[in-house]
Amino acid sequence: MTILRNFFQYFRNPRHFSLALTGLVFLGFSVWLNFVAGTYAYSHMSNGVADLFLDNLPTYDVSLLFIEGAAVMVLGILVMCVVYPQRFFDVTATIALMYLFRAGAISLTHLGPPLTMGDMGLANTITGRFVQGADYFFSGHTAL
Repeated sequence: MTILRNFFQYFRNPRHFSLALTGLVFLGFSVWLNFVAGTYAYSHMSNGVADLFLDNLPTYDVSLLFIEGAAVMVLGILVMCVVYPQRFFDVTATIALMYLFRAGAISLTHLGPPLTMGDMGLANTITGRFVQGADYFFSGHTAL
């Protein structure tokens, strides 16, 4: 209970609340801009690029690891923000900057998916609506 009390008490300060709100707005704008860049890249994507090393490795379905890993990472970030509310703005601003850089990289270099993936079609998952297929090269997984 003490952790939650400290969390809510921290944001009662108008300066801390405005910083948190600024960080959330910046993050929301960056996610939206990343979506727009991905949509642009999908509409202008080029052919896939071959890779001498990766094309000769066997492929494995790691979609469960991808989704569960992202969920664990988001949960860890949320817990950290609740335990250390003074870092909330730092966390949101850092993630927002990463999304801004990713959006810039996607709009400048829009590589298509490998030819073996086939037709991407309309996305039917939540992550599929934000990752259209022409932005796989810049996943940003190492930045977080």
